Amino acid sequence: MDYWPLLDLRDAVNACDAALADIVAEVEMLQKDSEWHYPPDAAVLLANVEALRALLPELFPPALVQAIADEQTQYDETEARWEPTQS
Repeated sequence: MDYWPLLDLRDAVNACDAALADIVAEVEMLQKDSEWHYPPDAAVLLANVEALRALLPELFPPALVQAIADEQTQYDETEARWEPTQS
C-alpha cells in the first residue's frame, strides 16, 4: 500500500479551511437568528476567521507546493494503473 503524506498535509489544510468556513456560516446564522446580538463580538470573530483563511494558501512554501504537485502526479499514475481498461 502506498502512502501519500504530502497529499494528507494538503487535505488537512483543506479541512481546516472547510472548518473555518463552517464557523463563518454558524456565526452568520446565530447573528441572523438573534437580530445581530449573538455571539458577542461576532464581527471580530468573523474578521479573525477570514484572516486565518486568507493565510492558508500561503502556508506551504514553494518547494513544498511543488513536492505536493509531484506526489499528486505519482498518485494519479498509480491510480491509473488500477483503473480497468475498456474494450
